[in-house]
Amino acid sequence: MNGSQSFVRLDAAVLNGGPFAVPRVYRFDHSREPSRVVVDYHGGREHFEETAETMLVDGDRLPVYRWIYRTRTAE
Repeated sequence: MNGSQSFVRLDAAVLNGGPFAVPRVYRFDHSREPSRVVVDYHGGREHFEETAETMLVDGDRLPVYRWIYRTRTAE
């Protein structure tokens, strides 16, 4: 294996799109990423789905999830 290859980390992801204040890097509670990520944010939930893309962040290759929709949290 040569030094130009890099592995995709499975405990974090880049979130692309959605509200500006949602963190761009999301850390998973486990070591395998789900096909969708849901982030609680200001009385709602931001939904992201995985893409085939990856992005290099601070030397780590992370999977990219894109924002698809928002739902409101029931009271």
